[in-house]
Amino acid sequence: MAISVTNVAQGFSSSSPSVTSSYTTTSGRLYVVNIFASATSNSYSVSGSNGNVTTWTQISGGYLNPGSGSSSTWYGYATSSGSTTLSITNTTGNNVWWVIDEISNVASSAGVVQQATVASTNTSPASITLSSFASSSNGVYATFWSPNSQTWTTKSGWTTVFNSAIGGAANHILTEYKASNDTNPTGGFSSVQVNGWAAEIAVPPSVNNVVLCTCGF
Repeated sequence: MAISVTNVAQGFSSSSPSVTSSYTTTSGRLYVVNIFASATSNSYSVSGSNGNVTTWTQISGGYLNPGSGSSSTWYGYATSSGSTTLSITNTTGNNVWWVIDEISNVASSAGVVQQATVASTNTSPASITLSSFASSSNGVYATFWSPNSQTWTTKSGWTTVFNSAIGGAANHILTEYKASNDTNPTGGFSSVQVNGWAAEIAVPPSVNNVVLCTCGF
């Protein structure tokens, strides 16, 4: 089976450096938390209650800075199902936005095979380059954000997960995925200053069914 992605939560806060977002996890699925703030320098942390996701991993580099804001992405694998409250903390009280997506049919180990970013690009479409995929069965997920009002275009052949502004100051967020290989995730936009992150997502290994028969002659 190929990967599938749905949005499970999103939100906005104009004042608090520490915010929470509630959603329900399903065991065996990967959760991606995309965080954006109007502050250009930031330090983020993510944690969840109930232990449904025991480990959150931040993308390499910590955060991306497009010139008038910053962004970061975290991901974690759910080992149990249930209601979860995610705590998101950043170092300032400026505008904070977040989008949480759920990826199903993911390998239990090394779900994120490779990842890459683009920061502060003014060239549309925003383009991210990945290496050759480890498996022809793997899919790819990407997110793009700008601290400006945008009109986003999902790449042809991809599926839109989230494409909207979320309250407060000017912003626009796009998340999208493709259930097969693509080493060049893109997001078309109408303004400037765009950050992006993309990752190859591993599916569970194929299982060959073998029938054992003890036969008498």
